[in-house]
Amino acid sequence: NQRSYDVWGGVRSGATSGFPNTRYVANLGHKQDDESDLIYMRARYYEPWTGRFISEDPARDGGNWFVYATNNPVGNVDTDGRVVGPAYAALILAVLGAASTVAGYLAGFYATIEHLQEIHPAFRPSVDWLDAFLPAPIGVLQGVLAAPRMNVGGGIRIENLIRKYGIRTAGIGFFVGLVYGHRAALVAFEIYYSDYFDDF
Repeated sequence: NQRSYDVWGGVRSGATSGFPNTRYVANLGHKQDDESDLIYMRARYYEPWTGRFISEDPARDGGNWFVYATNNPVGNVDTDGRVVGPAYAALILAVLGAASTVAGYLAGFYATIEHLQEIHPAFRPSVDWLDAFLPAPIGVLQGVLAAPRMNVGGGIRIENLIRKYGIRTAGIGFFVGLVYGHRAALVAFEIYYSDYFDDF
């Protein structure tokens, strides 16, 4: 029993009911329900006649969380309804890189300050927030460069993105921020110490 489909998965010709394992994208494990004609794509149900999912994207990827394959089923593939495209992957890693760099800066700054206060208890500098965000572009750049290289239409599940690329991005960003925060605290202490002795 042969069927032909349009690019969205709607049946063009052939039986519209029967064994669900041989239907549109069934090779990916997607089954079609005979009663509703919806295709179950593991994360959510898909309506082939509208080219939309009936529930929002659990990954919340893109501007429209109901579209299938970013409205381009010929060039894109969304194997389970939770795929992040290359641009979003780079954006996620860039934000992660920037945030981890700032977190590293704060950790390095405060850890160094705590140690320096043992030498001179009156030393109580505050964080210069502009200075704290200065290494953030390094984290952004590192995140963008760490993004996986994908073919046009390719994608990666968000949990795989974080596991394979995000941990490394966050680790490198945190280390860069840590070194920068440590150095900023030492510079603040040198300035404080020279001013302290100038007062005498």
